[in-house]
Amino acid sequence: MASSFVVSKDLLPYANPIASTGLRFILASILMLPIIWRIYVWKKSASFIGTKIIVQYSFISLFLVLFFLGLFEALKTTSAMRTSVIYS
Repeated sequence: MASSFVVSKDLLPYANPIASTGLRFILASILMLPIIWRIYVWKKSASFIGTKIIVQYSFISLFLVLFFLGLFEALKTTSAMRTSVIYS
């Protein structure tokens, strides 16, 4: 949905921007888990995935989520074409 704001504008009455953005990040996290697990097994160290790293990546992801939520909220007050220019 995020790559096509023309389509997103039509879906806006039916899809909650918070839910769709959250779903994107959850799906991405699930898809990345096998890769992270494989690297963890190769490294064989418990320090590879620590709380500090998870907090840092969560902090970075927070700003990405806020960015996309802002773009979806912008669709309520401006045209889809103008929002896509901001996204690009």
